[in-house]
Amino acid sequence: MKSEITDKTEVQDPQLIISNETEKYLRSSAKWSYFLAIVGFIFILFLMVIGVTFIGLSSVMNEYSDFQKLPFPFPFVLIGVLYLLMAILYFFPSYNLLKFGSKIQSGLAEKKQSDIEEGLKNLKRMFTFIGILTIISISLSILIIPIILIIQNTMIP
Repeated sequence: MKSEITDKTEVQDPQLIISNETEKYLRSSAKWSYFLAIVGFIFILFLMVIGVTFIGLSSVMNEYSDFQKLPFPFPFVLIGVLYLLMAILYFFPSYNLLKFGSKIQSGLAEKKQSDIEEGLKNLKRMFTFIGILTIISISLSILIIPIILIIQNTMIP
């Protein structure tokens, strides 16, 4: 007896079937994501203003003798650059949340599955980015905390 293994996957016309309750949840999620994206962009603006301010203050603060007496140099430029870097990193999740909200709203209004899929793809991108950023942050914390403790112990007589 011969056994045949066949891979027959029939692709029928896929239809989007969303219950009223699911649609309500998606609409609510889209509105909240749109709101959070707008708040995120405002937060990015604040981060950029703070970063530019720190960079601008660096030249002024270096002239004052009180700041020169510190046992360690106070790197205002570095702090400013870190704020600008945070603004750049925060842009991507905010942008993906905005795209999620707008695509879900248009997909539900026009009953277009492609828009809903695109919206969910942007939500996945946002979570992937946040997840990778979280892993990097935890890893850096695990590496940096012992280094800070070692440096601190060597500075104390």
